[in-house]
Amino acid sequence: GDLMADWSKSRTSEVEQVKTKNVMKHHEILRTHALFESSYGNRFYKFCIKSCQGDVEEKTVSVVAFLLHYNKVWYINSEDGRRAFNNLEKHLTDIYELINSTKPILDELNEFSLIKANLNDSFISSSIKTLYRRFSEILGATGASKALHLLLPKLIVMWDESIRKNYGIVKADDENYLTFLTKVRDEILDFLKHYASENDLSIEDAERELIEKTGVQLTKLIDEFNFLR
Repeated sequence: GDLMADWSKSRTSEVEQVKTKNVMKHHEILRTHALFESSYGNRFYKFCIKSCQGDVEEKTVSVVAFLLHYNKVWYINSEDGRRAFNNLEKHLTDIYELINSTKPILDELNEFSLIKANLNDSFISSSIKTLYRRFSEILGATGASKALHLLLPKLIVMWDESIRKNYGIVKADDENYLTFLTKVRDEILDFLKHYASENDLSIEDAERELIEKTGVQLTKLIDEFNFLR
């Protein structure tokens, strides 16, 4: 009997630990967001998200502006990036044609949010991988995720070299991007479930409340967390 009692006690403390680890998570995510807003601000981000809801021309200009701001490193340090920066007319045209030719897939995926999308569904996974491949041919691995996040902000999460390192990803290909997205989705669901249970909300209401509270999608909240960790 005592043995059982000890076992259940240690079991309870394990459960408590798991619980507090998650608690940490959702408070941490909100704290990180406040820190990110005060250190970097999100106005540039929000303006681009808004203007990216327009037609293909508006989307193109938004993506170019967004990348010049958030993917500066690529334009400075990589050969492809420097070439793009030295001929912005061609760069803009390339991005325009890229968005235009992938528009049917972008439109199809527009209704999906990361927490509701089934990433094992062959249509969704192959669509994401196709977009990632096409965009990274022109914008590199990091730029592809940033442009696609702007075009599909509820579904796509941004990554860069240090974020890939944190997730143990070496090769920045389409398969690994999908793996990353799956891992991040689990993390988002974790803190969302915890936030929901702590505030007595459904998952849907918890998501809505967090978006209202922070002014950004959960895919952006997790990016800020990844960026600052």
